[in-house]
Amino acid sequence: MGILNYISSKKKQKEELIQDIANQQMLRERKAFVVFIFSAIGLGIMTITAFTSTVIISSWVVIIVGLVFMLLAIPMHILARKQSNLYLLSFLFNSIGTGFSVSTYYAANHQTIELFQMLFAVLLAMTISFFTHAYLNKYPMHKKRVIIIVTILILVLCTIDIFFWINTHLTAFSFGFFSLLFTLFYTAVFGITINKDRPVLRDISFGSFGSFIILTVVIVGILTDGVLIDGFDIGGDGKKKERK
Repeated sequence: MGILNYISSKKKQKEELIQDIANQQMLRERKAFVVFIFSAIGLGIMTITAFTSTVIISSWVVIIVGLVFMLLAIPMHILARKQSNLYLLSFLFNSIGTGFSVSTYYAANHQTIELFQMLFAVLLAMTISFFTHAYLNKYPMHKKRVIIIVTILILVLCTIDIFFWINTHLTAFSFGFFSLLFTLFYTAVFGITINKDRPVLRDISFGSFGSFIILTVVIVGILTDGVLIDGFDIGGDGKKKERK
């Protein structure tokens, strides 16, 4: 009888272990999928906002609108500690604010924005995010390696975008650069939240703040005559501005 109880106990422990592993796999897949979905939604919101705002506003004032949305996101993120659904509003406000910030480049340069080229740029960024999510689901033990490889890939593509942006002034390359920077922060969210007991919506909210801040800083640097990319002309009119 004792032997039968021992065998039954071991069998139950094995079943519980298998179930626990299955639950962890499901949680990991769910987190990775959630991050991918929100990165795609965020890119969509940024694109729609950027395209729409360039039609409505054609001056530097658009960046102030973006800052207002980011400031609205701050209390949402803080209050979300007690009501996690507010992280969604934080993410939404930051994504809209990022779209306004990005549109500042086109508005300040009075540059026509091509929707088809924007969508092409976004598709590339979404593809990178999708394959990151898919690979992390299958090989979670390679998380660090995957994040490093994807980060290097994004930085290389950003460099290529800058080169063609300088020489062609096409929306596909300028907006492609902005979209890749946006995706870079959600790649960091993949790295932070996968395989860890962390609230994924909070990490996504943090990522949305990061993407807003870095894109706003980059765009302000570009428009203040090459603070970040000194010596290169990436303005809309194809002419280097004179320093005053």
